[in-house]
Amino acid sequence: MKNLSVSNDGGKTWKAIEGKAGGLGCILAFADAKTGWFGFGDKFQMTTDGGASWSELTLPNGVSKVAAVSLRTQKDGYLIDDKGVLHVTQDGGKTWSPRSLGLKDSGIMGFVTQGFVNEIPQAAVRFLDANNGLVVLGLSGKTTMTALRTTDGGKTWKEEILPARLGAPYISRDCKFIAVNKWNDGVILLKHK
Repeated sequence: MKNLSVSNDGGKTWKAIEGKAGGLGCILAFADAKTGWFGFGDKFQMTTDGGASWSELTLPNGVSKVAAVSLRTQKDGYLIDDKGVLHVTQDGGKTWSPRSLGLKDSGIMGFVTQGFVNEIPQAAVRFLDANNGLVVLGLSGKTTMTALRTTDGGKTWKEEILPARLGAPYISRDCKFIAVNKWNDGVILLKHK
């Protein structure tokens, strides 16, 4: 497993952050150069000084595993749990409000019930502002990725089927690009019109 590293010069040089493991399955989100979340499963930490120090991030009540996280600002953040519930914070993770994605009997791919397996949760979340957001999921029972879009802060969602096989998704900061990485099968890049 490799260490989490940080660059302050656009990727020319990197410095390992001591005591932080990286690699498969870790989830990372930064709002800016100083404020970020890092974790795996149910163990999450946050930094407000660019990774020099870390403190525990309190997860929403009842959340046992995290599928995806995103920070829009230093205070506004989003978390999707393994059951497909979106949790929203407006105070940097001190308190959370759950919002249903409207999923019915579909589990998020990348979670197992026994032991440790090198799987990455097939989920990503990104909000452009308090109202407009995008969630991309690999759901059990499906063969392609599913996108959910909201224009009302997560009260309602519009479902779209994406032309990409199941894999680990990434959403660009402007929500115009979605990359889906399928292990041993390459990356598919999708552009939203």
